[in-house]
Amino acid sequence: MLFLFVAILFFSPWMIRNYSWTHNPIFPLYDQWFNPQTGISKQGVSLFTYRSLIYHETWWRMALLPVRIFFQGQDGSPQYFDGKLNPFLLFLPFFAFYRTRSDPEPLRNEVKILLAYAVLFFAFAFFSGGLRIRYIAPIIPPLVILSTIGVRKTVEALRRLGSRSLQTIGCTSILVMLGVSLWLNVRYLMDQYRYVAPFSYLRGDVTRDEYIEKYRLEYPAMRYINKNLHRDTKILFICMGKRGYYCDREYVFDMYQNRSMLQQSVRESTNTDEALQRLQGGGITHLLICHDVFDRWVKRSFTIQEQELLNRFFKRHVRLLYFEQGYGVYRLEYDSLLVYALYLYGNPPFTYTRNHTSMSSDSLQATHGRGALPMTKEAFGLGNAG
Repeated sequence: MLFLFVAILFFSPWMIRNYSWTHNPIFPLYDQWFNPQTGISKQGVSLFTYRSLIYHETWWRMALLPVRIFFQGQDGSPQYFDGKLNPFLLFLPFFAFYRTRSDPEPLRNEVKILLAYAVLFFAFAFFSGGLRIRYIAPIIPPLVILSTIGVRKTVEALRRLGSRSLQTIGCTSILVMLGVSLWLNVRYLMDQYRYVAPFSYLRGDVTRDEYIEKYRLEYPAMRYINKNLHRDTKILFICMGKRGYYCDREYVFDMYQNRSMLQQSVRESTNTDEALQRLQGGGITHLLICHDVFDRWVKRSFTIQEQELLNRFFKRHVRLLYFEQGYGVYRLEYDSLLVYALYLYGNPPFTYTRNHTSMSSDSLQATHGRGALPMTKEAFGLGNAG
């Protein structure tokens, strides 16, 4: 109870902040329980189905995930757990259970508790959603403690050997193993330091916005949102990887419990108006899309009929406001007839260009995806309408 009280005491400032912002003290965890979303069904798919569909992993590769996470970690890659673990944390804890019968009872109990905690917490994180290093970080201290006990037991076992040469070889092997383990940690820290390059910002060589934009390509789009969109805006983040820290407007992530709100709206609709109503029924007014991921995802996950409906939906009901670094900010609209009429009769709210590296609200462009749409009635989904 004392440990629980101290833990809650230290965590309480974040809980208070989360509750004041989202009415959910442990946001973004268990959002369905504390702060349920509305308007869209939240049935999801399992981790194995998701990895099979998105990463095309076979069953045996998914079965080896608890082992692969110690060897294949890569920063910035959700497929490879978005982080790195020391592989020795997988092997060394096994030695902690060598000759446990001769250990004092308190030590035996502690080892069992640490192992049970690590296994159960890993299983909890493994089956709860996307597998990330940061989600299983609480098992690292128990694994380190078990590794330390394992090394101590190994050294004690070597001391009981009668041959001095075997003792020397064994102790040397342990020192080399520990040296390699520490070197992996030091190398990772050095790589992180070179990547972050903190002194370029601390010396004032780059501004805050320039520094953030270097690492977060979505930052210019979020800065545009914060400066130009109304406070009542509610944005659907599509293929954003749950990155919304710098956004000061209300937003929801499209992929909730491994199920897409946009895809479900298209799949359950027979026309573009229904799809629009389903999104607006959830309060969505704008979209923020990472197009590199979005284009691949649509081709892979949508049927031909769904892609056609999605294309008509974007032409009729989605208007581009800003595009930079592969991220686009869009506004949902009921129809593009008024836009096309303005284009025909003067004072158009947009200009046509094939180079849309940077766009703003002062120079809106009828653009979608990788290329600009031609200024035709078909481009606005009007067909042969006059």
